[in-house]
Amino acid sequence: MNAEEEISKIENELDGARRDLHETLSAVNAKVEREVESLRPEDLVRNHLGRASVIAGIAGFMAGNKGYARLGMAVVVAALGYTVMTKITKHRSADGRETVIGQ
Repeated sequence: MNAEEEISKIENELDGARRDLHETLSAVNAKVEREVESLRPEDLVRNHLGRASVIAGIAGFMAGNKGYARLGMAVVVAALGYTVMTKITKHRSADGRETVIGQ
């Protein structure tokens, strides 16, 4: 194998590696965009309607009942924090496997 053939082989391998890197980066960017979209407040409410209803009910009750305002706000903040942290730390991939992110 002469030098030109060896250079050509290395360039072909380099081009293949660049294509693989480009495909991987495209897949990662697509996944990041999906995750960012799923963290929008509208999507959190839409995807967790039960939790959002409970939080809204507690907030409404506490707004009308001044005696337990601090307790109500603490519960709302705790429930909202739990919902956000659950969404951030657990993600189910398309094949059903659960992966932990954000750690």
